Amino acid sequence: MRYENEKCSVCGEFFKEDDEVVVCPECATPHHRSCFTQNGNCANEHLHEEGFVWQSSEKKEPEKPAQPETVQSENEEETVTCPECGAVNKKKAFSCSNCGMILNEELVKQFQPPKEGSVFIEGKPVDDNDFIDAEKTVTVAEAAAFIQKKKESYVKTFLDAKVNNRKPRFNFAAFIFGPLWFFFRKIYKAGFAFIGLIVAVMCFVMTFYVKICGEAFSFILENQDALMQETVDEAFYTHVAELISKGVEGHPTEVMTMAGLLLLIPVINFIGGIFANKFYLGHIKNTVSKIKEISPNNAAYFTYLYAKGGTSLLNAFLIGMSVYYLLQMIFSQALM
Repeated sequence: MRYENEKCSVCGEFFKEDDEVVVCPECATPHHRSCFTQNGNCANEHLHEEGFVWQSSEKKEPEKPAQPETVQSENEEETVTCPECGAVNKKKAFSCSNCGMILNEELVKQFQPPKEGSVFIEGKPVDDNDFIDAEKTVTVAEAAAFIQKKKESYVKTFLDAKVNNRKPRFNFAAFIFGPLWFFFRKIYKAGFAFIGLIVAVMCFVMTFYVKICGEAFSFILENQDALMQETVDEAFYTHVAELISKGVEGHPTEVMTMAGLLLLIPVINFIGGIFANKFYLGHIKNTVSKIKEISPNNAAYFTYLYAKGGTSLLNAFLIGMSVYYLLQMIFSQALM
């Protein structure tokens, strides 16, 4: 049988005349040999128990029952039929609500499995089928599709940790940028845990800060109109400095405590740097396991990996700004 006008159920590409085709012995679904090997089984294996038998598009068309002609109203939402299971979905849906198949063909074509030898370490290609973890949960190809930016660096870190039977090495980016790195890499639970610690520390710092400089702030607020109109003289600033000096000298314990609390922030970031790669590896393993449960075939699986993985600078920026304004609001309330 010829398959030139048919699509491979794994990659969605039309078969060419010289393609090597593998046919499922149970349901007759055709696949590219490379797609069948990479997928590990028939793309329609989940339908075998229902007695599914693949038919060519030429045979399928006449068998479709005639549908009554309807007029679509302006408010009626357009729908799309899943090519995998035939379920009807909203046209803008990312995936099929019934089988999880990716419905956007352009997206599927864009996020295909990475080419063999897509990861290089020290100029040499890494085996895509090697595992980055001792539990053999995630392959190099899966990790590369999920990590995307700086994939070589992280794959090397995870492989080194596996080979040497130790924890992944220190992450300097997580140390420098703190919790924002976790949000950048979409590791939200750890990110909120670390940023919650920092917010708590800053709240205590502001409490002591207001206690030490309370008189100075009260004096500034009393003269805020003059400050806005720039009519204050040098005596104003001298008096502010005297009030701050008086607060520091009168609260030595609070000053030392506040300084100690401020030192906790780099300590928290340092701890984040120690455990960042471990958290990242766990995040990758958990996400990959969940995606494997819902993806119907190889093409959809890697599309999910690309969508769920990668980085998000916008997330880091928005959360960082939200925390900044939250601290500003707390500080303003403390002064009132």
